[in-house]
Amino acid sequence: MKKILIFVFTLIILTFSQGSTRAFSGNLKADAHCDSPWFYKFNFSGEDVSIEHCGRSDSGSLDYTITSVAAGEVVVYHRGSATLRLKINGNNYSKTVNGEGSWKTGVKIAVGDKVSLLADMGDSPYSGWISPKDNLCNGFSGAGSANVSSLYNAISNDGNKLISAQCWGDGYAYESFLKESYSKPNVNISCTGSAKDCHDVMIEDMDFNDGAFFLAVDDRVEHKSSCDYLNIISGNNSKVPAKVTFEVKASDNLGAIKQYRYIFGDGSKIETEYAKIDHTYESSGKFSVIAEAKDSKDNWIKSDKCQQTVNVAAVSIESHRSSCSYLYVTEGQNRKAPALVKFKVAGYDNKGDIKSYKIDFGDGNKVEANSTQFEHNYAQPGTYKVRAEVKDSTDQWRSDDDCVETVYISTEPIVNQPSTGTPTWVSVVGLGGGALAFAYPFVQGTKNMNSFVIKSSSKKRKK
Repeated sequence: MKKILIFVFTLIILTFSQGSTRAFSGNLKADAHCDSPWFYKFNFSGEDVSIEHCGRSDSGSLDYTITSVAAGEVVVYHRGSATLRLKINGNNYSKTVNGEGSWKTGVKIAVGDKVSLLADMGDSPYSGWISPKDNLCNGFSGAGSANVSSLYNAISNDGNKLISAQCWGDGYAYESFLKESYSKPNVNISCTGSAKDCHDVMIEDMDFNDGAFFLAVDDRVEHKSSCDYLNIISGNNSKVPAKVTFEVKASDNLGAIKQYRYIFGDGSKIETEYAKIDHTYESSGKFSVIAEAKDSKDNWIKSDKCQQTVNVAAVSIESHRSSCSYLYVTEGQNRKAPALVKFKVAGYDNKGDIKSYKIDFGDGNKVEANSTQFEHNYAQPGTYKVRAEVKDSTDQWRSDDDCVETVYISTEPIVNQPSTGTPTWVSVVGLGGGALAFAYPFVQGTKNMNSFVIKSSSKKRKK
């Protein structure tokens, strides 16, 4: 109970915090970095300086990346004059900007995508950048500073998320400092880059006041994820024991697919991080296989495209085997009453076809049909234990623990979509506006789950 209460209060705090307005805190954080930076280290007028340097090569190509920690439309906030060049997922974009403003690129990225930015001011051979400190593009030894608080404020006011803050320069600092009548410093310079990187000028534009260019993401993008297809790569129509290889494809516009769930149709199922797996069938027959995918927001997504039928050929010495493979809730789980819930039932028989299917919906209603698809209206909220059976080729009704499912019908909208298992419900009426919070562990059933990634697996059935 203590863990549940902690979960509830955490949920309430998150709910309120997500609803609050994002305000400028004075120093938004960014994750800008170079894949392969080099460093200039030198002493200028008694000041020790180490600059992480990124930039373009002599050919003008983008040779560093910034990895996004957010998903949505890319927006570049600028202060200064330059031709902005972006490389996003292999595609190139450019725009010439002047003064202060923002460039809404219209290009959307997902978490983990890499974005390259070059503020090309026409210099040769390099353009380089450093990150601002304390909202300033700092100069060295009296070179001056540029306050870029307005860019931070603009990002915050627009409700966007900063992913990279950069101060850019395009000149040679040594020449600039001489023109400004600074005495020639005694410089001991070292560079960790290649001979090409560490050219014979001291350092590019040490004041970095020529411009500031911030990468941001408008994350107010509709989340779309889908289970796209399930393929049988090999092993279909082979003789028992049959090793079958499957591969599932799923998509998410805001991030990566986290996990995959396979239901093999012989009573075995598995959750794995691999889209491609093997499974061994130890009985012949027709097996209805289902795959699901967990998207970037932890929702399990399903579709008719992620279902396949596997055929396993019999051998002469095989004895009769049949069973109910699974009862699968395709739609309607955890909805508010009254709710229409849809089911799919599967079974297998190695000596013939399944003749009929039967479901007990757990509310006093039972249905028998020749179809594997069922639907039922639940008028009242509650928890319903649903059981399915299949009639095999010998007219025997077969059931199994894999053909038992619990359906939850609520009185209030559910905060999160559970996967499978048994939830513990906690009412937070008066604290969370009448929402229901719950803890919901994944339970893989009472059967032994012995499927392994890229290893054969099987599940024996009673004769």
